[in-house]
Order: sequence, then C-alpha cells, then structure tokens
Amino acid sequence: MLVAALERGVDAVIEDEFNAVRLAQPGRPLTLTKGRFSQISLLPLTMTVKGITLSGFRYPLRDAELRMGQSLGISNQWAEPSGVIVFREGLLLVIESRDG
Repeated sequence: MLVAALERGVDAVIEDEFNAVRLAQPGRPLTLTKGRFSQISLLPLTMTVKGITLSGFRYPLRDAELRMGQSLGISNQWAEPSGVIVFREGLLLVIESRDG
C-alpha cells in the first residue's frame, strides 16, 4: 500500500497508538517532529539505500549506506525537537515507535 501511494505522489502513513510507518522517497527530505514516538528505525526495502544523512537524531549519519539485514538504522532516538532524513537512492521504510 505504501509503495502504491508513493508511486502516485501521495504521502501515506500507517499508524496506530504505538507505531507510525511511512515510505521515504530518494532525494526528498523527510522532516519528522518529536511527539509521542520515542524511537525511529530505518529499514531498507531495496538491497541497498545509499547516501543516507540523518540530522536531529541521537545517532546521526552522513552519506551512509544501509544494506538489507543490517541493524545500523534500528532504534535511533531524538536529539532535537525535529529530525531530517534524506537519501539519494533506494527505498527506505521509516518507523516511528514507542513502547507500550
């Protein structure tokens, strides 16, 4: 569903009380605001996501590469009131979560 929305240029989020899940687009910065979710995880939906830069998070990245199966993008936290995720290639699932 998220891929279909992305292909149509629609910003879509699947959300419940513990998680918000969205698909980020390459080359389009995604700005997230700190709210009820305490953790941010990034999961590649392609074998590789290239050029990932994170700012505003406890564990920043600069022009990093994330491969499917790596744990590098799991359970990051907020360092600022908002954070920005940008990358240049691939498909990236962004999950905001909180413990129940």
